[in-house]
Amino acid sequence: MKSKFVTSTLSALCMTLVACMAAQAAIPEYDFPVLASEDWLEVSGGDCIFGVGESANGPLDDYFQVDSGSAATVKIAGLPTGVKFDARALRISGAPTKRGVYYVTCSAKNKNGYSHSFISVWNVGNASNGDYDEIGIDWDNLENFETDNPIAWRTGEKVGLSILYAFTDDDLYPASVSGLPPRLSVPKCPVNASCGYPPGTYYGTLTKAGKYTVTVTARPWGSSGGMSRKAVKTIVVQDSGCRYLNVVSPNPYRGTATGSKVYAIGAKASISARAASGYYFAGWYQDENFKEPLLGTASGDWRKASDSVVVTAEIVDTGIYAKFVSRYEDDISIDCDDTWKVETYRNDSFDVDIASETLPTVTVKGLPSGVTWNKNVFALESNQSKLKPGTTVATITAKNLSGRTATRQVRVVVPNIESWVFSDLDYSDSAYNLTVGVSDACVDGWLSFGYEHGYMVTASGLPPGLKFATYDGTACVQGTPTKAGTYTVALMAKRGNETQKATFTINIDPLPEYAVGTFYGVLKDETSGAIIGSFTFTAAATGKQSVKVVTELGTMSLSASAWNCYDDAGRRVAYFYKYTTSEYFSFELTSQDGGNWNCEHQLTGEFYWRKNTTSYWKECSGMVDAAQRNPFGKTGSAYYHPSAVRVAESLASEYKSEKMVIFWDSDLNAYKLECANCVYLPYGGDGTATLKMDKSGTATLSGKFYGSSFSTTSTLMFDTSCVDYGSYRYGEHCHAVFTPVVKMLMPCGVGIPCPVSPVVVPIVWNPLD
Repeated sequence: MKSKFVTSTLSALCMTLVACMAAQAAIPEYDFPVLASEDWLEVSGGDCIFGVGESANGPLDDYFQVDSGSAATVKIAGLPTGVKFDARALRISGAPTKRGVYYVTCSAKNKNGYSHSFISVWNVGNASNGDYDEIGIDWDNLENFETDNPIAWRTGEKVGLSILYAFTDDDLYPASVSGLPPRLSVPKCPVNASCGYPPGTYYGTLTKAGKYTVTVTARPWGSSGGMSRKAVKTIVVQDSGCRYLNVVSPNPYRGTATGSKVYAIGAKASISARAASGYYFAGWYQDENFKEPLLGTASGDWRKASDSVVVTAEIVDTGIYAKFVSRYEDDISIDCDDTWKVETYRNDSFDVDIASETLPTVTVKGLPSGVTWNKNVFALESNQSKLKPGTTVATITAKNLSGRTATRQVRVVVPNIESWVFSDLDYSDSAYNLTVGVSDACVDGWLSFGYEHGYMVTASGLPPGLKFATYDGTACVQGTPTKAGTYTVALMAKRGNETQKATFTINIDPLPEYAVGTFYGVLKDETSGAIIGSFTFTAAATGKQSVKVVTELGTMSLSASAWNCYDDAGRRVAYFYKYTTSEYFSFELTSQDGGNWNCEHQLTGEFYWRKNTTSYWKECSGMVDAAQRNPFGKTGSAYYHPSAVRVAESLASEYKSEKMVIFWDSDLNAYKLECANCVYLPYGGDGTATLKMDKSGTATLSGKFYGSSFSTTSTLMFDTSCVDYGSYRYGEHCHAVFTPVVKMLMPCGVGIPCPVSPVVVPIVWNPLD
């Protein structure tokens, strides 16, 4: 338990000395060790007034109280002439012989390295402390101390914007300041110039205790000469002591952190962290749950492994915790609104949330005039005086230690003055957002607005692929965008000699990556779910698409130049239609959930095909099931998901060359492959084959089927189910349909009619069974 220290008057010697000065020992002795984390040390005292020649004899406790958890060594400095201190007996003796103001420092240090000191002011003979104030410096504004008393601060204290005004003479300013404590300085301002803060402003963090005589020299404004005048003030910086700084790693197996020892408050402490193999160091925190970053590091970067930090009482109370992150968990993402409409009547800001386990490096490109990126607070900021009307697209890119990157595009809109002629035009940036390759084929007046009758309106700056037309007070833009970007369209309306102008923005987004590429899938009967064919769909970044369908009716290939527009449900729809006297084909491809393709790798659709001949007609209808990108691809628009890639590579490695058996599967309504060593068929199979596969996902199947030789090549695809956005569930079915599927005459028998022509035979491989 720490003892209490109380100040009072000690006879005629001290006006504010320690009360209850019994003959107790000043420093307790211990027969047992005290842990540094459980130790403490505190030195306190009071100011004294002596007359010249008056006795100062007395124990240390009459002047200073030392309270320590372990045995401490005491030193005293700055005593008046004629007074001395016996460190062994812990006594002060003698009498002051010279008038003056003395700053007496009592310092103590114990066995665990804790140190503390206290500065007491001894006034001998009621002397002045020497401070004078000829130019009227407002010392009281600092800490509300009276002019005759010294200013007292403490180590570890942050001092800022404590103003030294030359208030008695407005024509003077502080030209120089000397004698300041370490790390406490005054910014230098050129004459008659603004620095953004008043001349003579203190700032910094106090790190060293002691007595400092500060001298301020003032001179007239606008001149380097003239009569200089000075003001002097004493500043006492009291020692705040030191504490045990606990630097730990809550998960030691992930890495180690060092720096735990006794540090002086206000001084710099070295902290260091080292991550274990497979982990990154991700930052210093003030809590073991990693919710409050330690922002007081010397480098300003709280996620720097080796750094220093100024020790404060707040840090000591909570400790310093090192966070380590697995390389595989170091994900990164950028979250913000797609559009920032800048307020033009004031300086504005736009926050960007970058989530990364390790410190990201951020670059921002494409910012307009008057907008800058503040890297300290992760925000875009505007300067009203430099803004220009218009719309630009800024690209924000963040990269973390694992090399993962995240990119976000933000439209920065600086509004312009709207023209009354086009009062029906929506000037907001979000009004006209379009997509490359999405046509207006099914929408009448896809982008239209009204304008004042009687004017002739023209437009310039339209995105490629779009055209502008007007009719009787209505203007519209139609076509299929071909190039992504943000376009500022200028409108001009004329009537006689009168001209009105206005601008608005059309934003053309690229097709999302998950909607571009080649998708492989199977066709299934809508009722039974049996496989009845194969499906390949290719969508280019320009919106151009092609479809290839193989069923028992043959092979159908179709193409379209663009996506159709959004239907009433807001879905992206690929719609194909072909009609001749002999064939009717209809196919519609939509996203799986009726919205955007949020599974990123799956498409579903429906098709209908009726084929007429002179002797018969056949029809085939069904659904596209789980059309996916090639899971073996890792770059570009190829399907990439870590689990899928690992499964695919494992399969490719296992099935470089395998002997297979082909037999009928009534559930799938298709012929199924099994490895020859994996299945027992008492009646034998319907054929044998060799399966070869490489890591690109290309699988070749060749062999004999009912005595006929065949060879076909396919790309492995996964038959999976999409659960939520960005998540994948790998079910029991992971199969490949070999395309073009084998086409041959099938055997017939009792109750089975003999086909008159070769038919398509789906052959399925289930490698995960």
